[in-house]
Amino acid sequence: MAGLRSNLGFNLVNQLLLIAFPLFLNIYLVRVLHLEDLGKWYLVNSAAALVQLLITAPHFWLVRKLSGGEGDPQRTVAAGMTTYLGLLLAVAPLYGAYVLWIAPEASFVAVLVFAQLLMSTLACEYYFHAYQQQRFLMIRRLVTRSVLAVLLLIFVRDPTDFHLFVVLTTAMFILEHLINLGAVLQRLGLARPDRSTLRAVAGSVRQMLPFNATHNTLPHIVLLAAPWVFDLETVAILTILVRLVNMATTLVTSSINVIFPFLNTKAGAVDIKKRLGRMTGLVAVAIGLIGFLLHEPVAWIFLDRALTLEQVQGFGFLCAYIPIHAVYNYLAFSNFVAQSKTYVVTLCNLFIQGCFGAAAMVFPASFALYAATMTICAGLGLMCLWVLHFQLREDR
Repeated sequence: MAGLRSNLGFNLVNQLLLIAFPLFLNIYLVRVLHLEDLGKWYLVNSAAALVQLLITAPHFWLVRKLSGGEGDPQRTVAAGMTTYLGLLLAVAPLYGAYVLWIAPEASFVAVLVFAQLLMSTLACEYYFHAYQQQRFLMIRRLVTRSVLAVLLLIFVRDPTDFHLFVVLTTAMFILEHLINLGAVLQRLGLARPDRSTLRAVAGSVRQMLPFNATHNTLPHIVLLAAPWVFDLETVAILTILVRLVNMATTLVTSSINVIFPFLNTKAGAVDIKKRLGRMTGLVAVAIGLIGFLLHEPVAWIFLDRALTLEQVQGFGFLCAYIPIHAVYNYLAFSNFVAQSKTYVVTLCNLFIQGCFGAAAMVFPASFALYAATMTICAGLGLMCLWVLHFQLREDR
C-alpha cells in the first residue's frame, strides 16, 4: 500500500510536469511566434498523437505481463520494441499522406516529429509503468523539460525562430526516449526477441489495436478534421483550447497507469478503485467548472487575445467535456480493460466517433457547434458505457 501511495505521488508530480511544460511553453510561444505557424505545429502533433496511440497498442498487455512476472523480461521488452517499430512503419504512409494533403508547408515539422516517433519506439514506457518506476520518469522529465525551457527562452525570440523551436523541442523529446532506453539496457541488457514472445505480443496487438485506434482519439479526430472547416489561425485557437482540456483529463485519469499493475498483482483493491473513481469524478467536475468561470484570464494567458462570444461558448462546451471524458476513461480502464473486455469500450468509442462524424457533416462551420458536438457525443458514449457496465455486473 505504501508503494502504491508513493507511486501515485510521483505520478501526480510527473503529470503536473507533463502539463506545466506545454502550458508554460504555449504562454511564451503565442507571444513570440505567429499563430499560423503554431497551427502547423499543433496540427502535425495531433496526427503524431494519433499515430502514437496506434503503435502503443500492446502497452497494457506488456505492463500486465511484466508486472505479473511472466516470461523473460529481456525478451518481452525486446519484443515490445520490435512490435512498436513495426506498427510505426505500417502507419507511417498514412501520417505522411495526411500532412502532404492538408498542410504541405508543414513537411519540415512533420519529418522531425516523425523522427521523434521513431525514437519513441525504443522508450519502453511500459517497463517503467510495470515496475512502478514513476520516480525515475518524474526526474527524467523534470531535468529535460527544464533544460528545454531555458533553451527556448534564450534562442526562440521572434517569428523567424519557428524552425529552431521545432528542432530544439523534437531533439529534447528524442533525448528523453534515449534516456529511457539507456536505463532499460543498464537494468536488463540487450536481447533478441524470440518468436513465441513476438507471436504473443502480436496477439495482443490484434486484441488491443481496435481499442487503441478508437480510445481517446476523439480530440485528435476533432483537430485533424478542423482544417476542412476553419482557417489555420482558428485551428490553432481550437487546438490550444482542446489541448488544455485534454491535459486536464490526463491529469485526472493518469492514476490508472499506477493502479493497473497494482490491480494485476494484488488482491483487495476494490475499495481503492471505488475511492479513486469518486475522486476522479469530483476533481474533474471542479476543474471543468473553474476552467469555464476563468475563461477570460485563460484566453489572455494562453492565447494573448480575447475570445469571441462564439469561442467562449465553445470553450464552455469543452470544459463540460472534462468530467465526461474523465469518468468515461476511468470506467473503461478499471472495469473493462482490466477485465480483458476491451471490445465493449471499442464499440462505445466507435459509437462516439460515428455520432461526431455524422453531426459534423450536418452542422455549419461554427466554432461553438463544433465543440458542442464533441462534448455531446462523448456524453452519449458515457451513457452507453455506464449501461453496459451495469448490465455486465448483473450478468455476473
